[in-house]
Amino acid sequence: MAGGTRVIFAKKKVEKAILTPIIAEQTRRLIAYAERTIGVIGASINNYHGANHMDRTGTLLDSLCWGVYYGGKAKKVGYYRSSEAYENSHLHEWQTPKGEEIDGHLRAAKFINSYNPQSHGWEVFFAVLAPYWGYWEKGHRNIRNGRFQHFAVMTQYYDVVKKDLSPAKVTFKNYVPR
Repeated sequence: MAGGTRVIFAKKKVEKAILTPIIAEQTRRLIAYAERTIGVIGASINNYHGANHMDRTGTLLDSLCWGVYYGGKAKKVGYYRSSEAYENSHLHEWQTPKGEEIDGHLRAAKFINSYNPQSHGWEVFFAVLAPYWGYWEKGHRNIRNGRFQHFAVMTQYYDVVKKDLSPAKVTFKNYVPR
């Protein structure tokens, strides 16, 4: 009777050895993409601000943030810039009495700290957390001059991100406070 050799293939160990560097590289690329993209989004808002006073106090750009998650865990999160607002703005500030006070950077930090990933794969988010941003994105009639104003920067970048990250599922939410 001849003796035999038995080979045991450790499938899980091989998968892990192959996937670990791939996951690390994809995560690195998504972080670089998010950092680049948040800069472009912030610059778009900043450039448009001059004529329209969208970020008069600095609160809006302070609320712009991003994050990259994998496996339900944050890999890296950040802000367009550090807190630079020289005063807090108010929701519906042209009305009397002024509405809720807005601290953009604080809102962004709270959002990042409470973010709950919906996937065990990769997730990337970009967010503007100053609540009045929803009015700009949707469009609104200016109380002071009666003109309709609209600046769809996040909608525009939704299309760019969707194309860049295809075939990934990309969603867009625009919150407009009442």
